[in-house]
Amino acid sequence: MCKLARACSQNRSNPKSRWWAVLGLPAIPVPCGETSAGLLVGLQIAGPAGGEARVLGFAPALERTVC
Repeated sequence: MCKLARACSQNRSNPKSRWWAVLGLPAIPVPCGETSAGLLVGLQIAGPAGGEARVLGFAPALERTVC
């Protein structure tokens, strides 16, 4: 598991995800690696209301591609 994936899994209350929850939309952070300075980089995926399956299906595919 890359450093970003580990950090995301340890921070279960992602403040950026909360805004999507307030709107009733599914969202998930996806680790994308790190910069040359060692800073973690991620991508927030959000979907339409009721689109949980699409978001959860897309996130692992994206993570496999970029992590």
